[in-house]
Amino acid sequence: MKMSRMKNKAGLYLGLGILMFCMLCIPASANYSYEGYPLETVDNGTGIVLGEVYVSCGDNAGLQGTSYQSNTFVTNFSDVPTDGIVWAELKVGVWGGKATREGFANATLSKLDDSSPQALGTVNLNTANPSSNVDCCGNGVYLIKYDCKDELLSLSNSDIKATINAWPNDSLASTYWLDSRIYGAVLIVVYENGNCYTQYWINQGNLNLHKNVTSGGTYYPDLDANITWFNGTVNNSVGGNATLTVGYFAGDDDQNDYLYFNPPKVAASPYNLSNFNWPIVSYTDYQLDCNNVANETCDELNFATKNFDLHTFDIDLENIELDPSSNYAVFWRGHGNGTAGETEINDPSWPGVNPNTESYLSPFLAVLQIKE
Repeated sequence: MKMSRMKNKAGLYLGLGILMFCMLCIPASANYSYEGYPLETVDNGTGIVLGEVYVSCGDNAGLQGTSYQSNTFVTNFSDVPTDGIVWAELKVGVWGGKATREGFANATLSKLDDSSPQALGTVNLNTANPSSNVDCCGNGVYLIKYDCKDELLSLSNSDIKATINAWPNDSLASTYWLDSRIYGAVLIVVYENGNCYTQYWINQGNLNLHKNVTSGGTYYPDLDANITWFNGTVNNSVGGNATLTVGYFAGDDDQNDYLYFNPPKVAASPYNLSNFNWPIVSYTDYQLDCNNVANETCDELNFATKNFDLHTFDIDLENIELDPSSNYAVFWRGHGNGTAGETEINDPSWPGVNPNTESYLSPFLAVLQIKE
């Protein structure tokens, strides 16, 4: 007996529907891009908390370990909020060495005496199929994002130790082993147990600002600058003080880079991402720090932190006006030499460097807080 055409079509449509559903269920593509991921707001809760945002690299930071070996990195955080926690993440940076190298990492939070260890999980570090909480850019700059709210609440201690391990996938040929050195870790905690109101934005990415380069057979023209936006209505009743905390991987102390907050939206300004020869002296009111933000230091530490930076800047609201609904920060990896006929930032061939610019720079964090 022949099946009717109507039944044939019904079966076809049903099959197509199942196929489309299955396609939607396929995991998203791997989190790797040579040029990386611009910083975007990942949390601002309701926008205002009766408390603050805790941001710290602990008592240790900077690229450490032995290449292509198993490495352990430890940093201790003090004055960690113990209750009223509404959002918390531990962000970890690992250097891969090349996009083709593979390995793993894990992290644990505990009390300083190693009691009550809270495992945050093991992640895959590769560019073909990394774990869902891993982003990678460039030649293997990995950012791991661990949600750790429950673990901090369980520990309920103001002194926390973070232990991070990274190691290569030694089942592969050694030419594919992950470098496995660790940049550092940043703990971010939003808490509502304070004495003043804070409006906040936590912007996260893993951006690869870079010179002209060919990687994996693909040519990438220079990526010199990027803007991160803190969108949302500013509540003027919160207060008149503002800070911006920024984190970078891969910066070098002997090469300049630049950071601006709310520079004017005009052609001559550093807001114009195609104007690499903006007049620096004309926009110093909007510039945070001097001409070298990613200088391999952290505000909390009194020693050099190789290829890792974490800095907090007070924003001078007498000179920089907050936008009612869309504030922004501008990252520049460098500046032109101001010579006639210059068409791009000058990047000498390796191993040469131009002191006016970073060859590579990876901003990964920007936290804006407006407080009483």
